[in-house]
Amino acid sequence: VGDLVRDGTAASAVDGFIVRHQTETLLSLRLYRSDPTHTRRISSVDTKPKTATGILGLAPTVLFWPDHLAIVKDGPDPKRRFLDGILAQLSTRIARELLVYQHLLDQRNALLKQLRQGGGDLTELDAFTLRLAEAGAGVQVARAKLIRALTPLATQALLDLTQKADQCDIVYQPRGLTSPTEDRATATADLLEAFDQLRREELIRGLTLA
Repeated sequence: VGDLVRDGTAASAVDGFIVRHQTETLLSLRLYRSDPTHTRRISSVDTKPKTATGILGLAPTVLFWPDHLAIVKDGPDPKRRFLDGILAQLSTRIARELLVYQHLLDQRNALLKQLRQGGGDLTELDAFTLRLAEAGAGVQVARAKLIRALTPLATQALLDLTQKADQCDIVYQPRGLTSPTEDRATATADLLEAFDQLRREELIRGLTLA
């Protein structure tokens, strides 16, 4: 974001008015650059400071750019990021869950890397695994519900585009799991079982694999 501050200045400002349901909301962003590598951002809604997650969903936006072709051409990561981006705009609760999940994933990967290199504490892995499975279950359930909601829309869109010559279906297949579920307890149990089966390989590779 530092590139958004004009050369020779230390700050920049962006304001935008969003009108939804006959209600006008002022969204503001302030960027303060203390040096070339550090930029502080302050966002607000109607002049009241808000976190980034607090703004999510206020102005749902559809953006298409060339990198989105990776959703079709590349592996599963772009698809997951695309779904998570939609989920974050639909629900601030899910947006927070995604942040918690990513934080736990980073911590668990860091521990696995330490263990692979001969350091770290193996007893901590079980605690991280349980917390990650619980958080991951929430993400998995949210993705599964989103796919169920998107499928009829995508199916109809393709029928319209091809004059009903082609049909499509969307399937969400979580890595390491036999099938998706919309029950959080079941998803947690499935993830814990997957982690148990992958434990040896994860320790060898120093990376979370489910």
